[in-house]
Amino acid sequence: MRIGATQLFFTEKSVPDSLAFAKETGYDSLELCVRDDAELKPGTDDAALRAMRQEADRLGLVIPSLVPAACQGFASPDPAVRAGALEVLRKTIHIAEVLGADTILVHPGQLTPQVRYDVMYENVKAAMQQIAPAAEKAKVAVGVENVWNKFLLSPLEAKRFIAEVGSEYIGVYFDVGNFVPWAFPEQWIEMLGPGIKKVHFKDFKRRGHEFVPLLEGDVDWPALMKALRGIGYDTDVIQEVAGDEEGMKSTAAAMRKILAM
Repeated sequence: MRIGATQLFFTEKSVPDSLAFAKETGYDSLELCVRDDAELKPGTDDAALRAMRQEADRLGLVIPSLVPAACQGFASPDPAVRAGALEVLRKTIHIAEVLGADTILVHPGQLTPQVRYDVMYENVKAAMQQIAPAAEKAKVAVGVENVWNKFLLSPLEAKRFIAEVGSEYIGVYFDVGNFVPWAFPEQWIEMLGPGIKKVHFKDFKRRGHEFVPLLEGDVDWPALMKALRGIGYDTDVIQEVAGDEEGMKSTAAAMRKILAM
């Protein structure tokens, strides 16, 4: 496995500067953000994308995944908003293909009083079924993240969702820390198996109900690593913990300790 960081905490940096920062602070890979107001956007041309990939290659870094900011509309009651999110996702798949990223993180949106749970479920599922052919053609996985959005609250439901979409390129982007308040992440890993397309590392302290630095919370890291190895997961684990220089370095050191467990 490789240790990676996400650009989410330092989106003000250019892509080359972000890549250099990740390399200097001890990482093997960097997850990039796709935003309308940034250098890397849905309309970035292929020449610029190839230059970004070349810079990553020069530094010996991998770009494993992308986070498109405008892909959170799949829960919307407005068909036009859902269609817009789907179009951004299509463009992000192309970006991923050019950059060499193999996964896209999708935040499906927030459950609200305006959209009933079963309706949101069907809307998100329909979007994933529509995008599946493009994902399969590009060989880029789409991972729906388990976030605090009142959606896909158990591994059984997440597994059912993946099965109903019916594509090996549609799965879950699993955040280790997000469901610690009411679940055990190693159990999610064991039950979802190859349905997990990428992993975010975070830690959470139940007493105090707060996210904490890696190795300082209630995640059972030895059990979690055993579960990841048990399903054959051998790609990037990406920290979503820190973005300043000191935090990046200490988190990289903690991640290497975890991978040795």
